[in-house]
Amino acid sequence: MTVRRAWAALAFVASALLAGAPGHAQSVLRVAPETLSRILDPHFTTSFTTRDLGYLVFDTLFAVDDHFEPKPQMVESYKLSDDKLTYIFVLRPGLKWHDGQPVTAADCVASIRRWASRDSMGQTLTKFIASLDAADAATIKLVLKEPYGLVLDSLAKVGAPVPFMMPERIAKTPGNEQVKEIIGPGPYKLRADLHEPGVKIVLERFADYKPRSEPPVWASGAKLAKIDRIEMLGMPDAQTQVSALIKDEVDYLERVPADLLPLFDAKSGAKAEVVGALGFQAVMRMNHLQPPFDNVKVRQAIALAVDRTQYAAVVAGDPKFATDCAAIFGCSIAL
Repeated sequence: MTVRRAWAALAFVASALLAGAPGHAQSVLRVAPETLSRILDPHFTTSFTTRDLGYLVFDTLFAVDDHFEPKPQMVESYKLSDDKLTYIFVLRPGLKWHDGQPVTAADCVASIRRWASRDSMGQTLTKFIASLDAADAATIKLVLKEPYGLVLDSLAKVGAPVPFMMPERIAKTPGNEQVKEIIGPGPYKLRADLHEPGVKIVLERFADYKPRSEPPVWASGAKLAKIDRIEMLGMPDAQTQVSALIKDEVDYLERVPADLLPLFDAKSGAKAEVVGALGFQAVMRMNHLQPPFDNVKVRQAIALAVDRTQYAAVVAGDPKFATDCAAIFGCSIAL
């Protein structure tokens, strides 16, 4: 197996925004994401752009920190029985949906069930579940058939689809149908009246959102909404996005190919930053069950013949953003 790492997670922010929020009454961030989500239902698709949008609008019972350890998010406290079969989750007080209704355990139970019907990790978890019920308005009770060590990891997973919570009436939508309303308990709410599919997504800060008290660490901790309004704008290609940034038509680009970096000089008023220390891990994988790859000597020959450095440079777009990594689980990753 060959692993390449490309340092391609680049973001651009207009220099005016780096100095602080605009001075007018409402701060607005105009974003050109890599692609603009047409599907807004976070359980329905494995799209990472929908997943990323979901973290603004929705929230999870647990979330992972920078060591991939699950931490309580919407959950205030939890207990595990001595026999490792019964989990009791108590929700944080004061959580609300964007329609003003309180978040209940019944909402979360329905959300877990819907997510699990769409997600492979959720389906595996379901096989171990004997019962999943709302013990009261704030308490979720999950009973296993046998001990399963990935319960919290499943509820905190960041890979799409993410186990986002939604109101019970919405979560009862069958998993093979998209939900009709996008209502979450997260720091931003969707302005459905301003939504133009494929063109624009508008989010506004949810005044009743209650962040956790812990500092934000990766997906866990406090979600601090410092911008009043976020406008996500659909643009067809990277060149158009770069031109829009230089013309001050947008403030932030999610990702830009390395060959366009020279367009951002001191006069452009923009700054480039690597925002993902681990970058992207690329893998060359052969089917060990099929000839000739069932022969270890063939696999070893391919490993020696392939120049990983060339592949990494092509993927990254610029050799300085690429790192040769021959580790099966990736480099610079603490497991």
